[in-house]
Amino acid sequence: MNSDRLAPASTRTGRSLREWKDLATRTAAIAALVMVSGGCASIFNLVRGMPDDLGGRTAIYGGVRMDWTGFHGASANPEGNAGLIRLLCSLDLLPSLALDTGTLPITVPVVLLRKPAEPIPRPEELRTLAGHAAEVRALAFSEDGTTLVSSAIDGTIRVWEVASGKGLHVLPGSHPSDLAFHPDGTTLAATRPREVDLWDMATGSELASLAADTGFFMCIAFQSGGRILAALMQTDLAFSDHHPIPRPAGSKEYEQTLTFWDVASGQRTPSTSWTTNSSDWAIFSPDGATLASAGEGGTIRVTDVASGAERLTLASSEGDTWRFALFAPDGRTLAHRRKEYQVELWDASSGEKRHTLHTRDSVESIAFSPDAQTLAMGSAGTITLWDVSSGKEQRRFGTDKRMVRALAFSPDGKTLASGHRDGSIQLWNLTDWHVPEP
Repeated sequence: MNSDRLAPASTRTGRSLREWKDLATRTAAIAALVMVSGGCASIFNLVRGMPDDLGGRTAIYGGVRMDWTGFHGASANPEGNAGLIRLLCSLDLLPSLALDTGTLPITVPVVLLRKPAEPIPRPEELRTLAGHAAEVRALAFSEDGTTLVSSAIDGTIRVWEVASGKGLHVLPGSHPSDLAFHPDGTTLAATRPREVDLWDMATGSELASLAADTGFFMCIAFQSGGRILAALMQTDLAFSDHHPIPRPAGSKEYEQTLTFWDVASGQRTPSTSWTTNSSDWAIFSPDGATLASAGEGGTIRVTDVASGAERLTLASSEGDTWRFALFAPDGRTLAHRRKEYQVELWDASSGEKRHTLHTRDSVESIAFSPDAQTLAMGSAGTITLWDVSSGKEQRRFGTDKRMVRALAFSPDGKTLASGHRDGSIQLWNLTDWHVPEP
């Protein structure tokens, strides 16, 4: 590489010609490594979703504070680049050094990071719960906060004692199951593809099984003080014998049906049905009175559960193929993960979009705090806390795990549970956790 392609950001560096040649050699080696690992874009994942004028700003990756002075370029896979980033940070390279890679038609700023400063203080890890053999995808605390339930793609549901971390019960589940605690905390409802099981939390024994005639369960919620269990069931009409209209090959159409069970008797009363071409996700509000689900053309359908009437259509647009959403505990805010690096906050009553949160990391899970003021986001080795009212990032910290696939706050908001790709669950103490200003 021709060293005259390298230019110092400031004349104050005072580097000798020998130092510049050494710098050029090291940078060329890094450039080769970058290209092998997926292109120059792979080092930009720290600042994905951030504005270009990042002078003096600070990022945190894996719990380490890093500074940069600029950002240009796209982002590649945000996971799996930790080794490359550590290498870049281990070398005391100038933050605005420009390098022609030889493969791109323009000069691309490659080295943007200074050496990492001290690790960012993270919350106290209370304990790690181990037992699942595969990725944890759902977490739920009981109303009194003494019990945590987890569902994983290993097909099991595990019940944990929060204070000790002791495993209490292992129940058969799905891949994964949707979970709903009865308001009195004594009963857990959990879905399997074609049925909902009701479990006694004290003994781990099955109380009842509510079966679906057709389709499968998407989501469930208790209503009316726990007397009624509401469920949204879905049938792919391509496999439905009663669907009368032939459809073009490759087209998708689903029938979704709101159904209600009397918990004591097990009697079922079907409600409104509708068809949709999107089956991405559906979620009940905490009180079971409102249902949000994926609508046509990337929109969000908000349904009044009692009447089955569509109350709102939120004008979101097409996003990633894997989208999901969550109501705040007070039911007033709906968080919608539309794209990998984008979460929308909607007013669930008026349909007004309050904020669009542009994140630096791919969002894999979300959870609201009990007071509905904080939204936690899980990503590759990082948990970020956002202020709901302002739409601003508050704090973030790194975990020891690569991917955070499930999150849940305890009812008092003092503990955050995170479920991970390796099947483990971490419990974080958020009480008196303070992060110094960068």
